[in-house]
Formats: sequence, C-alpha cells, structure tokens
Amino acid sequence: MRRFLFTAMSVLCAGLTACSDGAAAGHETPQSLKTTSASAGPAGVKDAAVRTGEDLARDDAPFEDAPFEDAPFEYEDPAAEFSDVLAQYQALNRRLEGVALRLQRANAPLCPAVVRHPGYSVHTLSDYPKNLRAVARPLLGVDEGLSIRSVHAGSPADAAGLKPMDKLIGLNGQRFAGGKTQMQFYEQLSRRAFAREAASLTLARRLSNGEHRVFSAQITPETLCDYPAHVVFDPAVNGHTDGKAVWITSALMRSTKDDSALALITAHEMAHAISGHIQGRSSKALELQADRMALVMMRRAGFDIERAAAFWTRADSPQNRAQALSDTHPDVRERRENFKQAHRQIEAAQRAGEALDFRTVK
Repeated sequence: MRRFLFTAMSVLCAGLTACSDGAAAGHETPQSLKTTSASAGPAGVKDAAVRTGEDLARDDAPFEDAPFEDAPFEYEDPAAEFSDVLAQYQALNRRLEGVALRLQRANAPLCPAVVRHPGYSVHTLSDYPKNLRAVARPLLGVDEGLSIRSVHAGSPADAAGLKPMDKLIGLNGQRFAGGKTQMQFYEQLSRRAFAREAASLTLARRLSNGEHRVFSAQITPETLCDYPAHVVFDPAVNGHTDGKAVWITSALMRSTKDDSALALITAHEMAHAISGHIQGRSSKALELQADRMALVMMRRAGFDIERAAAFWTRADSPQNRAQALSDTHPDVRERRENFKQAHRQIEAAQRAGEALDFRTVK
C-alpha cells in the first residue's frame, strides 16, 4: 500500500490543480531550450536565463523512493486511496503555489533565471503508468489528447478563464494532432508562442450534458522567477533547494499555518538558489544571508516580514526544533538579531524612497 502511495504521488505531485510547475514522469527539459537576456535588474543581475512556460511545466521532479509516513490513508480500494491522497496534495500545493507565485512575480527583476509562464500546465494519459490510467481518466479528466492539468490562481491562464480538464485543441491557429509526438509538437510550438507578448489558444470544455463547447482564449504570459516551489510528502519538517526549484515537505506545510511564515521559508530557499549556494555545503553565514535576502523578497511581495520573523525565531518553531542540533544553521538568538538588523535596513531604505534589492541588506 505504501508503494501505491509513492507511485501515485510521484506521478501526480507535479501539476494537478495548482499542484506545482513540475512535469509528469518521463519528460525532461533539454538544456538547449534556455535562452538569455542581457537585461539587468535593480540588484545588478545580468544575463538572466529566460525559459518559456512549458519548459518549466515539463521539468522532472526528483522524488526520493521513501515510505510516505506522512500520508495516513490506508484503503482496500486503490481508486479511493488515490482520490483522497490527491485531494490532500492538491490542497497543500494550492496554498504553497499561492505564496510562491507572489514571491516569483514580485522578485523577477532580482532573479538570475526567469520564465515566461502562461500560468497553466498540460498532460496526457500516456504521462501516467498503465496501472493508474483507468483511475486517472475519470478522476482527472485526462485522455489520449492534450488537456489542461493545472491553472495557477491569479495567473494569465486564470484571468483568461481556463480550467483544469479543458481540452487543448490548437495554439495560434495550429491544431494539435494526436499520437506519440503530440507533446513534443506542443512544446516546440508553445515555446515560440509564449516568447511573444500574447498567444491564442483553442480549447474545448465538457458541458454538463456531455457535449463539448469549443472556445478561444488570449493569454499574455508573465515573467516570473524561475524557482518554482513544490510540496513533497515527507514526515520531516524541512525545506530545501536543488538550485532549480524549492521543495517544502508536507510536514512543514502542516506545521506552518501562517502564510507569512510559509513565505519566509520559501523565500529563504529561493535565496539559496538565486545565490548559487551549493546543496550540502551549508554554513551559518550562508543561512543568515538567505534569511536577509528572504526578507527583501517578502517585503517586495507584500508579506508581513515582522510577523514571519517572529514566528521563525521562536524556540519552539518547527524549523528551529528540527535544526536544534545543527552545526551549519544559526541558533535562535543569531537568527533573531539577523532578522532585526535586516528589518531595520529595509525600513530605512523604504523611508528614503530607495528601491529594495539584495544590496539593501548586505
């Protein structure tokens, strides 16, 4: 039963109804899809890597093959289990996505890697293991063609009225043919389309009477920081980055009820990725730097940095309990003083009418 949970969540965690920006199993993003921009943001970041939305939406997500002790469901009926675990995952990811999207949008000028994102991801039935397709088809509304897997709240796709389960028929007047190459064709076409200001989608939506209504939607992709955030089921209270994405465990999500506090840990991991801090070589100095950068990102995104810092510098906060014996992470006192200093610098910069960037808290 635990193996079923792992299989189901490994496949689905990447994008169901605002689950994340990751890809379904078996698809990788070629490095050649990346392009560069010579623009420099207020922090002096140059040569930003720019990727289109479907590059990001198809990236594979690295999951560890471990028991899902944090997923409590044990059912005789795999379909019922699949549905309940998916509902949990969707709820956690909707929340994390909403927090992360604010950070990604507000801090795009500070990020060395950005993405032109339409705000949706796609899938097809062949993305799923054969033994799960009979469940995925009715539960997710997915079939052999292309359909919308997730629509991110507040995104261009959301504003255009797209919904999960909408069938994707064409893009900028070109129809998608079926078959094994349809995803590759879609990716090539969407990269070109989303690099421009606007794209026209042709879709079909299933009505209550079983018929489909064909409609068009105009989407203007937005520029985001290319450091998406994902939830992974794990009993450990932890957040980390691989330099490309942020991973927040379900245990940490559940123990952090306040969105400002969740934004701080998400921005902290994004800061590690932005700064190029190498996973596994942590130090107190790098952790404190990431904390300061996180406060800048939060303030730019409109989060309450005082409230978040107060939560995370409590001795009984989830993250502090988890890192109590760490030699590479600062203690509560060090973090509290670091937050206070950065907060003063941010307030002073704003009173002086200065733009906030990472130099504000050097």
